[in-house]
Parts: sequence; structure tokens; C-alpha cells
Amino acid sequence: MKAAFYSHTQFLGTIDLKITDESMGVVGGILTPTSEYFALQAIFRKCAGAHNAEIEQLVLNIQLENGCFLHAVGGYSILDAAAFPDEISIEVVGSNFFTFFDAIDNSNRPFVFPPWYPLTIETKLAIEKGLSRETGLFLQDHQFLALAQHGPNDDVLFYVAGNSDCSFAVIRLTRTGRPETDPRYPMIRFYQSFDDFKKGFSFEAR
Repeated sequence: MKAAFYSHTQFLGTIDLKITDESMGVVGGILTPTSEYFALQAIFRKCAGAHNAEIEQLVLNIQLENGCFLHAVGGYSILDAAAFPDEISIEVVGSNFFTFFDAIDNSNRPFVFPPWYPLTIETKLAIEKGLSRETGLFLQDHQFLALAQHGPNDDVLFYVAGNSDCSFAVIRLTRTGRPETDPRYPMIRFYQSFDDFKKGFSFEAR
């Protein structure tokens, strides 16, 4: 399965994604890089597979063909050795892949259905920035990672990293661009699992 690799909103290339270690939630593969990748290549080669502050500042994201974004709990391992220029390896360590899918084949199917829609990388990053301004949720113990948006309103589905009780949340953003003073907003509903979220919105396979 193919997946897009981003730094901020820059498209760095396409990964031929495979399951490499199911027990540890690791998926990865070989990257076919774009010209934008080579502008950052020196950083990746210096880090030599380590996920450190320099890698963190690149704001990396991986988006599957069906629009679902992966989260790397254990970070990204990127190996780009000068001796093997055609074998740039990227692994998502401790990914949330198996939170959504039980096999690579299943990940080709849509993960949400209308009126829910996957996000572009630009919309994802803008929503996460807006949520941080409105609520400061990014400054607490959990990280809210945008996944999909509800067409008729401002509801957004988030993957909640660092929460052992509830892995997903639907938040109705106010889009005021400033911290909310009314404790009722933004409205948040938590879900223990992706299946719970789908049941809550009566999803049906199509």
C-alpha cells in the first residue's frame, strides 16, 4: 500500500508501506523521494534512524491512500545511508495503524464515510493549530491529532495520543481563533475505540 510522507505541508515522497513488526505496531517501507526530500536529506542522514529534537521540528506526517493519518507513538526511524541511495527506509514506530485496520489490505478501504471526510495535510495542521489556540489542549497530557471532518458542521474527529481510556474524540470547534471563555465550548465527546466512534455515528460499510 502507498502512503504519502510530509514535513509540515511539504510532500517528501511516497512510501511502499508494509507491516514490519505487528507486535510492536511498526509499519514502514522504502521511500520514493521527491525533490523536497533532498532539501532535508542532511538532517535525516545525521539523525541515522533516531527520533530526536531535529526530527520533531520537521512535523512529520504519514497519510494512507484512504486519507487516514498515522501517529508514531515511538517516533519515526528514517535510515538514509549514502552507500544505499535507493533504499531510504522509513518506519513508524508504535503506530496507531492497528487501531484502525487489522491488515494492510483492509487499509485500502475508506476509514470514514460521508458526511465525514478525510483531511488534507493543510487542513489537518490548521485544525490542530486552531484547537491549540482555542483550548490549550495540546499543552496538557494528551495530544489531539485531527483525522476527519464532519461535512455539515464543525465537528472534527481526533485521535487522542496518551489517553489510555479513550483513544478518539469528536470536538466541535468554534473557530474563533482565541481561547474560549465559556466552559461549555468547545464541545467534546470521547470514545474508547474507533468502533465506538463508528457506532456512535451509525457508520455502515459501503
